[in-house]
Amino acid sequence: MLGFVIMMLVLSSLFGNGEGTRRALRGFITFMAVIYGIRILLYTGFAILPVIIIIWAVSNVAVPFLRGFVYSFRKER
Repeated sequence: MLGFVIMMLVLSSLFGNGEGTRRALRGFITFMAVIYGIRILLYTGFAILPVIIIIWAVSNVAVPFLRGFVYSFRKER
């Protein structure tokens, strides 16, 4: 993981801060995240599937509900 961080820093310093560079780095980071996700699933098997479902449910159901609940108490100006 440290090698990945160092590689990202080197690539971003070599290529600057252009729009194409940011798009390429974003694509590369997404690719690496997918590869690491597949590796985690392969090493743990599908025993981690319930954990993934719970995380998905919390992030897509509970968080928006709580956010709306908290914003309902905001004062209207």
